[in-house]
Amino acid sequence: MKGFPLPLPLLPLSLIPFIWPGPLALESPAPLRIHSFTATPAVIRKGEEVVLRWRVSGAEHIWLSIGPTLDASRCIEQESGELRVTPSVDGTPTLHAYGQGTHVFQEAPIQVEVGGFCAISGEVARDKKEYGTSVGLYRLDSKTPTQTATLDSLGRYSFSRVPVGDYRVVLTGRYPSSVMPAPRSANIQCSPNGSHRADFRIASTEG
Repeated sequence: MKGFPLPLPLLPLSLIPFIWPGPLALESPAPLRIHSFTATPAVIRKGEEVVLRWRVSGAEHIWLSIGPTLDASRCIEQESGELRVTPSVDGTPTLHAYGQGTHVFQEAPIQVEVGGFCAISGEVARDKKEYGTSVGLYRLDSKTPTQTATLDSLGRYSFSRVPVGDYRVVLTGRYPSSVMPAPRSANIQCSPNGSHRADFRIASTEG
């Protein structure tokens, strides 16, 4: 009869092509991280130039807090770059990064020599290679070392051209629970053209 089309044959489900769309490719933002922030050189004479270098990832905003004695704080558009400053006094430039609701920062202290230098050296007796002992030199008012040194084969270390001031020499390493440095740290008053020593020994609590 006219007006009634013939019925279409039904195909088994196994013969009907089906394409799975696959998982949606959602890109997650890179984690916020300050990979590096350095001041080179970290110790200068008054009038010399310092290069600040940084590398950041995952940041929405980056700014550099240099301090009024060095330069004005400023926003940074690049995730990596450098800036040259000429500080006249000691300072602690700080790199700030904000992203994903988080704020991170990193410091790069600068020392400006105004009264000469000294040398600091010493020995760590009974040290072992597996301890991985290193020596850090800190300003008394800072938590960031101005210099670090590794021990030579005889357990000796040295810091040269240390600007005049008050310092703390600190040992760090992978010490077993029964072993510790004695003393843990030593304070040094660095005087012009002075040569100062801070000696340590590795002590055992066993026996």
